[in-house]
Amino acid sequence: MFPLAGKKFPTSAGELADALTTALAGVFTVQSGDAVDVTGGKFPSVKTVTINLDGAVVSVNKLPPRAACISS
Repeated sequence: MFPLAGKKFPTSAGELADALTTALAGVFTVQSGDAVDVTGGKFPSVKTVTINLDGAVVSVNKLPPRAACISS
């Protein structure tokens, strides 16, 4: 699971990629500006989300809080 940055839920593949990129930038320094790629299908039914952390470096002193699990 990856957190999403921002206060509103993404409404397009581009917004999803931006939210993931911004959230990852809070934890990692990545060498490429294209660390997140969302492709295939019409949002929200995308086919693939690729996150490339090759060469990434952890850049925080304190990790983000653990995600809460929601049970049904």
